[in-house]
Amino acid sequence: MGLRSHYIASRCAAPRTAARRKGLIVNTSSGGAVRYTFNVPFGVQRAGVDKMGKDMAHDLKPFNVAAVVIWPGFIKSEKFLAQPDRVPAPLAKRIMESGESSEFAGRAVVGLAADPAIMEKTGRLHLVAELAQEYGFTDIDGRMPAAPSRI
Repeated sequence: MGLRSHYIASRCAAPRTAARRKGLIVNTSSGGAVRYTFNVPFGVQRAGVDKMGKDMAHDLKPFNVAAVVIWPGFIKSEKFLAQPDRVPAPLAKRIMESGESSEFAGRAVVGLAADPAIMEKTGRLHLVAELAQEYGFTDIDGRMPAAPSRI
């Protein structure tokens, strides 16, 4: 999930969407971009994704292509569910109680892609939980997870 993979995927999509004169490029990041989370490389990578999204939006706006970054909350991924002991117990408990499914972020992307005013959102960071409130979707279990802090 390094910055390079985000860049390469976005770089491959950009010419295709620009040629069509419409499109949406979505990258995922997290609060690790603005506060210490796990380690230095993790934070640097997340901050790089946020900056890349903003700069791509600037370059792609003349082509009517939106570039955004979404921040999901803690995700109850298959990897986490298989090995919850990989994270500290208090965090594991929090993820189990209030974590999001990966489908929740997918629903946010669907909402963004269907938004006729998507160009108003280009270059910005969007919390998945806030997009859920705006677009009216819930997680797969019917919950509306709380938005993580931006700071």
